[in-house]
Amino acid sequence: MEFSIKEDDAVKKILEKTEITEEELLTRIEAKEIEFGGLVSKIGVICVVGKELGVNLVKPIEKELKIKNVLPDMRTVNFYGKIIHISETREFKTEKREGKVKNITIADETGTIRMSLWNEEIDAFGFEKGDVVEITGSYTKHDNLGSPEVRIGKGEIKKTDKTIEAVSFSSRKKITQLSDIKEGCSVEILASLLKIYERKHVFNFCPECRAKIDGVSCEKHKKVKPEKMLVLSGIVDDSSENINAVFFGSVAEKVIGKSISEIEAQIAKLGERKFIESLNLLGKEFKMNGYIKRNKLLNTLELQVQGVEEINTKKETESLLHEQGG
Repeated sequence: MEFSIKEDDAVKKILEKTEITEEELLTRIEAKEIEFGGLVSKIGVICVVGKELGVNLVKPIEKELKIKNVLPDMRTVNFYGKIIHISETREFKTEKREGKVKNITIADETGTIRMSLWNEEIDAFGFEKGDVVEITGSYTKHDNLGSPEVRIGKGEIKKTDKTIEAVSFSSRKKITQLSDIKEGCSVEILASLLKIYERKHVFNFCPECRAKIDGVSCEKHKKVKPEKMLVLSGIVDDSSENINAVFFGSVAEKVIGKSISEIEAQIAKLGERKFIESLNLLGKEFKMNGYIKRNKLLNTLELQVQGVEEINTKKETESLLHEQGG
C-alpha cells in the first residue's frame, strides 16, 4: 500500500490534532513497530497510530467491486449488477416492531448477491428485473447462512446504462484447506487456534453510519447510543498452512464462550493480556467457515471467519469408532 504523506509530515499532523507529546507519540510508534514485527512500513505504522489517536492520515479510496469480492461487514460498497430476481414484499410483526421487507438478487459475471430492502426503501424502489443498477455507499451484513447481504443504509441504488451481457449464477467454490486459498474464495476448514493477538477487543460503532467511535460521540451524528462489537484476531492452522484470522461479533463470542457484556467486565477487571491468558483457547480446534480477503495494510491474505463450531475430540473419536464397529 502506498502513502502520499511523508513520515515527518504525518508525525507533525498527529501532534497538531492531538494533545499527545512528541516523546509519547514516538514511544507509541516504536511499540507498534515491534508489534508488527517489520511487516508494515514506518509510514504505515505511523498511520495506524494516528488512527488509534483519532487522526486519519489516509484518505479512503472508493473502489468498484465485483460481486464475488463483496464480503460481509464491509462498511462502504460500490458495485454494478443486473437485477435477476425481485421477491414479493413480505410484511412482518413482532413484539418489538413491524414493517415490510423485499429481497432483490443482483448478479454480474462473477456471481450473485442478495439485497434486502426495508419499509421506505421498498417504496422508493422503482426497478424491474433485467435492469442494470449501480450501488454506491451501501454496506453489508451476514445473512442467515453467513453469506454477504447488501443493505442500502445511507447509500443509493440507481439505474445505469452500463451493459452486463452475461451473469454468473454459480455459488462460490468452498476451499477445504488453507494451502489452496486465494483472495475472495469461501473456506470451510478444521483448524486450531495458534495465537490470539493482544489488542483491543471491544469497539463502539455508530448505529447510523457504522463508523468506529470513542465513547458516545460520532463525528457525523453527534451523540449516539453506540453499538458494541467484539473483535478477536489471531492465527489459525489446519495442518496444511496457517493464516491470520479475524472473528467478529457473535462469532467471536462463540469462540470465547462468553457474552460481550461478560467479556467487557472481565477485561475491565483483568486487562486485555490476562483476560486472553485466562481463556485457555490456544490449541483448541474448531470447524470454521468464512471468506479470504486481503488485509490492505499488511498486504497479506486473512481469513474473515463467519461461523465456528468447537470440535470435541473425544466425542469425534468415539463417533468414528462407533461407525467402524469398534
